[in-house]
Amino acid sequence: MAVLLAATATPDWGALPWGWITLAGFVWLTGYAIACRWRPFAHCGCCKGSGRHYSKNGKTFRDCWWCNHTGRRLRVGRKVYNALAAAKRDAT
Repeated sequence: MAVLLAATATPDWGALPWGWITLAGFVWLTGYAIACRWRPFAHCGCCKGSGRHYSKNGKTFRDCWWCNHTGRRLRVGRKVYNALAAAKRDAT
């Protein structure tokens, strides 16, 4: 009589390429920092860059309160950069 052993499908977390994952994260973060430096504004997510919220029938609209009807918003990374720059400026 043979005993059958069930194999478990648990991942081996030690085998993950942590160096490649860290490098990919660093490359993404560097690219985002460059994008925040060169283009600090992005399209508003609420109005999709138009500055207006349209009604369901598409005939009437109101101004977007999120972006002050400009269609552009400041990126999160740029807000962090501005806060760090202000803290450095206030410290000196």
